[in-house]
Amino acid sequence: MAWRLAAGVLAIDLCVAALVAYPLRQELAQQRAAALASAGNLAHLLDDDLTAALDKIELAVHAAADEWERTPEAERAGPALDAFLERERARVPDLAGLRITDGAGVIRHGAPKALAGVGVSLADREFFGPLQAGAPAGTFVTKPYLGRLSGRQILAVARQLASPDGRFAGAVAGTFALERLSVLLSTLDVGPHGSVSVRARDLSLVARSGPPGDHVEFGSTSVSPELRRVVDAGLAHGTYDARAGADGFDRSFAFRKLSRYPFYVLVGLAPADYLAAWRRQSQLAGGLVVLFWCGTIAGAWFVHRAWRQRLQYERLLVERTERLRASEQRYRVVADNTHDWEFWAGTDGRPSYVSPSCFAISGHTAEEFLADPGLLRRLVHPDDRAVVEAHEREVKARPGPTQLTFRLVRPDGQARWIEHRCKPVVDAAGQPLGLRGSYQDIHTRKLAEEALAQEKERLAVTLRSIGDGVIATDLEQRVVLLNSVAERLTGWTAAEAEGRPLAEVFRIVHSETGAPVENPIAKALATGRIVELANHTSLLRRDGRSCVIADSGSPIRDRDSRIIGAVLVFRDITVQERAEQELARVQRVESLAVLAGGIAHDFNNLLTSIFGNLSYAREAVAGPPEVAEALADAEGASLRARSLTQQLLTFARGGAPVKEQVDLAELVEETARFAAHGSGTACQFDLAPGLAAVVDAGQIGQVVQNLVLNGIQAMASGGTLRISGAPCAVPAVNPFALPPGRYVRLTVQDQGPGIAPEVLPRIFDPFFTTKAEGNGLGLSICHSIVLKHDGHIEAASRPGEGAAFHVYLPASDAAAEPLEAAAAEPPAPAGGRRVLVMDDEDAIRALVARTLRPLDYEVVGARDGQEALAQYARAQEEGRPFAAVLMDLTIPGGMGGKEAIAKLRALDPGVVAIVSSGYSTDPVMAHHADHGFRGVLVKPYLAEDLRRVLSRVLGSSRAQG
Repeated sequence: MAWRLAAGVLAIDLCVAALVAYPLRQELAQQRAAALASAGNLAHLLDDDLTAALDKIELAVHAAADEWERTPEAERAGPALDAFLERERARVPDLAGLRITDGAGVIRHGAPKALAGVGVSLADREFFGPLQAGAPAGTFVTKPYLGRLSGRQILAVARQLASPDGRFAGAVAGTFALERLSVLLSTLDVGPHGSVSVRARDLSLVARSGPPGDHVEFGSTSVSPELRRVVDAGLAHGTYDARAGADGFDRSFAFRKLSRYPFYVLVGLAPADYLAAWRRQSQLAGGLVVLFWCGTIAGAWFVHRAWRQRLQYERLLVERTERLRASEQRYRVVADNTHDWEFWAGTDGRPSYVSPSCFAISGHTAEEFLADPGLLRRLVHPDDRAVVEAHEREVKARPGPTQLTFRLVRPDGQARWIEHRCKPVVDAAGQPLGLRGSYQDIHTRKLAEEALAQEKERLAVTLRSIGDGVIATDLEQRVVLLNSVAERLTGWTAAEAEGRPLAEVFRIVHSETGAPVENPIAKALATGRIVELANHTSLLRRDGRSCVIADSGSPIRDRDSRIIGAVLVFRDITVQERAEQELARVQRVESLAVLAGGIAHDFNNLLTSIFGNLSYAREAVAGPPEVAEALADAEGASLRARSLTQQLLTFARGGAPVKEQVDLAELVEETARFAAHGSGTACQFDLAPGLAAVVDAGQIGQVVQNLVLNGIQAMASGGTLRISGAPCAVPAVNPFALPPGRYVRLTVQDQGPGIAPEVLPRIFDPFFTTKAEGNGLGLSICHSIVLKHDGHIEAASRPGEGAAFHVYLPASDAAAEPLEAAAAEPPAPAGGRRVLVMDDEDAIRALVARTLRPLDYEVVGARDGQEALAQYARAQEEGRPFAAVLMDLTIPGGMGGKEAIAKLRALDPGVVAIVSSGYSTDPVMAHHADHGFRGVLVKPYLAEDLRRVLSRVLGSSRAQG
C-alpha cells in the first residue's frame, strides 16, 4: 500500500511542476535573446564611436605628416609647424597630443604647447622602432601606456616621416587619452551589474566600466576561457556567456573586433539584471508548486502513519515476548564461548555464575569456583596479594568500573598475568544486585611489552649515539620518539613532543623565500617510499632560530610489510651550505676575473694607439688653441679610461705588488685629498705619525682612492669623511683569520645613509653595486689588493648612521720613507740608432715609428717573437745591430716577450730590451729586471713616456759599455 500511495502522490506533483515549468522556460529563452540583441547593439554603437574617434586622430596624424613634408627643411625649425599642430589638436577634441620627432626619436614640435615635450626622447615607445625599421606604409597604433608628459594613460597613432631621398626622418604621433574612453563607456546603460570594456589585440585591458567594487587592473590579460576561445577562432563579432570580473557575476557578452584598429569592444549584461522580473515570477510559481507538494505529501503521510501504527502495535507484543526469551539464552551462549573468564557475584561476594573459559586460564573448572568462593584469592601470586586485597576494599568503598593487573598461579606452578575488570550491577531503583566481572589472560601481551621495552631501550641507546636527528611518528603523523640530536635541533624535549603533530615540532620552510615546505613524512606514508627533502630547506627551532637541514622520510613496516608509522632522519648542514656558497662565490669571481682581464688587455691595446697618437698630434700639430684644448680633453679622457682598465686588471689578475717601505700617513692623506678635491666633501684626518709599512704604494693608494670615492658617492649632499690610522696588535685568536702580530689599522667613515643589512655581505662581490653610476669594481678591487698584501678589509654599517671601512695591513719595524715624486726624464737624442718593435698590433708599431722617426730613430717592426728573432739575427749578420728592442709581453697565438727575451739573450747577452704590456700587474712587469729586461713601458702610454724610457735604457747601456 505504501509504495502505491507514494507513486500516486509523486505523479500528481510532477504533472503540476511540468505545467508550471514549461512557460517559464519559454520566457527565459526570450529574455536572454533580447538581452544578447541589446548587448550586440551597444557593442556596435561603441565600435562606431571608437572607430570614428581613432579615424579623426589618424587624419590629424596624416595632416601633420603632409604639412611637415610640404614645409621646406629650412623653415621646419620655425613656429609654423607648432601652430599647425595646435590647430589640428583644437579641431579634434579626442586628440590629447600631437608631436613630431626627428630620426633619433627626440620631440621637435608638439601640441599642446604646455606639454609639447620638445627635446624629450620617444625612441623607447612601441611605435618608434617599427617605423624606424621601415614598417609598411600607413599608421601604427600602440597598446596603451603611461604618458611621460601628461602622466595619463594614453595610446598613440603614429606614422613615419621620410626625407626626399626616402630615408627615415622621424615620426608623427597623435595620442588618445583613455580617460575619454572611460567617460564614453560609463554613459552606456548596461544595468547595475553589467560591464563594458575595451581590450587590445592581445586582450590586455584598455578601459572598463563596471559595477562598484568590480575592479580590474589596467593592462590585465586575465580573461575568461570563453572569450579566449572565440578570439582564437578568428570571429569578428559574436556572443557568449561567461563568469567574468572581480565580482564573479555571470554575464551574457557581445563582442566586436574593430575592423581598422587592434581593439575589441565587449558589452556584458548580467542575468541578475535582465532576468530580475523573470526570477520573481519563477519564485512565485515555484513557491505555489512547493506549497502544493507539501499539501499532497502531508496528506499522504497522515494516511500512511495511521496504517503503520496499527501494524506496529500488532508486531510489538510478539517481538517483546520472543526477545525476552532469547536474551537469556543468548547471554549464556556468549558467556560460555568467550575467551575471557566471565563471572557474576551476589551482594555477599559469592559467585553465582562462572564461564567455562576459567579452566583454560586458571586450570580450575567453573564448578570448583562455585563450590569454593575463596579459591580465587588463594591462586593470586604471593607478591600481588596485597594489591588484590586493596582493590577489593576500594570496590566496596567506591563502587564503579575498575581494572587491575596481577599474576595468578596455575596448578602446574606456572604464573600467568591476568587483567581483571569488574562493574557493580544495580536495579532500576539504583539498589545493588551484585558484581559483574571478567578475567583476561594477558600473559603473552605482557611478555611482548617487556620485550618491547627492552628493545626500545636498546633503540634509544642507538639513537643517542648517532649524529643525525631522528623523529618517529605514527600513522596520524604524531610524534612517538625523538633522539637527543633531534631535541637539540628542534628545541623540543622528547617528553614535550610525544603525541604532538609532527608539523608543530618539525617546522620547515624554504631557506630563501620563507614559504612552508611540504613535510616528507606525509608523502612517505602516502607512497610507501623513501622521500628526500628538497634543497634549500630550513628548520625553524622552537626558540625562533633556524638552521639549514637535509633529511629523508621513510615508512616503518611491520613483519607483514604493513605501514605502521614513519621515521624522519635529518641533520644540520648550515656549515656545509655556507661552504658551498663561498665556493660558488669564489668560482664566480674567478670566471669574472678571466673575462675582465681579457677585456682590459684588448682595451689597453686600443688605448695605446689612441693615447699615443693623441699625444703625438698634440705635440706635432701647431693649430688654433681650440684644437690643442680638444686634444688635451681627449687625452684626459684616455687617462680616465686607462685608470678604469687598470682597475679591471687589478681585479682580474691581482698581480704581485711591488712593495717598498712607505709612510702610510703621508700616502693616505695625499691620496684622499686628491680624490676628494672639488667634490664638496671635507676630509678630517686622524693619522698617527710613523705608520710604516712595506706595501705597493700605487695599489694601496688605489684602495684609499676607491674608499674615499665610495664615501663621497654615499654623501650626495656633502659631508665630512673621517679618515684615521693607528698601529694595533692582532692576537693569535682573531675573527679575521690573520697571523698574529703588529698591524696598521686604517678607517674611512662616511656620514651617508648606511648600507642595508641584506646588501652588506655582497659589497665586495665584483660588479655588484647599488649606485646607478657605479661599475661594481671599486670595493672588489680593494678586497683583492688588501688580500695580496696579507691584510684584511671589512665594512660595518647601520642604516641611517653611515658606513665605516676598516683596513688592516702588516706594520713594518723600519722607519718610514717619505714618498718622492717621480722625476721626469727629458728625451735624449738617439743619433740615428735602430729600434726593433715587436707587437701584434699594426697600429702600435706604426705609432712607435711615427713617434721616434723625428728623433732620427730607424724603427723596424715584427709581429711576434719568431719574426723578431729573425730580424735581430739578420741585423747582427749585416753589421747593423739594433740599439734597443721594444717587446709586447703577450702575443695571442705566437711567441710573446717572456719567451723571446730568453732566446734573444742567448743570441746576444748584451741585448737592450724593454717589455711592454697592458697587463701592468703581471709578475714579469713587476720584476722585469729578473727576466733580462732593461726597462718597462705600461700600456697605454704617451709619446713622451716612450721617448723617456728609451732614452733612459740607452743611456744606461752606454754607461755600462
